[in-house]
Amino acid sequence: MFTGLTLETPVDYMQMARRDLRIIPNRTTCQMVCEQPAATNSLAHPPYSINNGGMWGVAPLSTKIVHPTAKHADGTTEYDAHNLYGTSMAMRHYQAASAVMKNKRPFILTRSTSPGAGRFTGHWTGDNAADWINLYLSIGGIINTNMWGMSMAGADICGYIDMTQESRGDPANKWLPDAEFQELCNRWTSAGAFYPFSRNHMIIYSRPHEFYRWPDVTAAAKKAYGLRYQLLTYFYTGLFMAHTRGGTLARPLLFTDPSDVGARNATQQWLMGEAVLISPAITPNTTTVQSYFTAGTWYSAWDYAALRIKKGHYVELDAPRGHVPVHFRGGAIIPMQR
Repeated sequence: MFTGLTLETPVDYMQMARRDLRIIPNRTTCQMVCEQPAATNSLAHPPYSINNGGMWGVAPLSTKIVHPTAKHADGTTEYDAHNLYGTSMAMRHYQAASAVMKNKRPFILTRSTSPGAGRFTGHWTGDNAADWINLYLSIGGIINTNMWGMSMAGADICGYIDMTQESRGDPANKWLPDAEFQELCNRWTSAGAFYPFSRNHMIIYSRPHEFYRWPDVTAAAKKAYGLRYQLLTYFYTGLFMAHTRGGTLARPLLFTDPSDVGARNATQQWLMGEAVLISPAITPNTTTVQSYFTAGTWYSAWDYAALRIKKGHYVELDAPRGHVPVHFRGGAIIPMQR
C-alpha cells in the first residue's frame, strides 16, 4: 500500500498569485556582502547558455536564488549544491513519512531534483506552457528524467501555464485560440495517459482544462486511460524492475536497437518498458503520424494488426483526434487486466 504526502505552498505565495495574477516579484534582500562577480567568472557566467528565464527571456543564474558563487560552510559552491536542496528535502520527507505511516509506501512528488532523487521521490517536469512545443518537449523531459534514475516522471497534461493570460505579458502570437486549445488538450490527454506519472494540472488562473470540459477530450481520456489501466500490471512491473535493478520505465526507441540510426532520431515517440511503443500526434490539424519501427514484428494495441519490419523505417499511421497509436513489440509477454 502507499499513501501520499502533500507539501503546501506558502500562504503568501498563493495570496499574491490570486491578487496580482503575475509573476512573484523578487523579494530577496541581501543580508551579506553581495559583490557582483566579474564577467569572466565561469560560475556566474557559464560558457554555455541555458533557458533560465523560460518564456520571459534569458535571465542570469543568480536570479531569485542564492548566488552560484556563494560558498557553503564546507567550501562547496552554491553552483555545485543548488539542486541538492530538493533531493535532500525529498529524502527527509520520505524518511519522516515512512516512520509515521508504517507498512505503507510514501508517494513524494517534487520538481527540484538531482540524480539519485528517484530513490525517494517522483518528479514532474515543471511549469510547462499550454502549447504544442511543450507537448513535444515533454517526451524528452520524461525520457531524460528516467535515464537520470527517476522512473516515476510526468509532465502537466494540457499545460500548467495558460498562454492566453494577458497578465503574463506574453505576445498575442503565443496565445492559443479556444478551438486549438481544445485540440491541444485532446492530443495531450491521449499522450499523457502513458506518462509514468500522469496528471492534468494547471495554475490557478488558467483556462480550466479538466478532461470533462469537452466531450471529445472526455472520449479521448476514456480510451487512452482505459488502455493504461489494462496495462497497470505491466507498468508496475517496470517500476519494480527499475527500483530493484536500475534502469527505466519510459525510454527512447533506440534502446530496442542501438545500432539503428533512425531510431536515435525518433524523438516524437517513446517506449514504456521493453515492449510498449507510444507514437502520439503532437502537431495541430493532423490525422496521421509518422512512426518509426525498429526491426521485428509490432502489434497494434487496439486491434492487434501486425507490422512486420525487416529493417527500421517510418510508417504512416492513422491518428484521428482522440486516438493514439500504441504498439506491442513481438516476442514480449505483456500482462493485461480488464
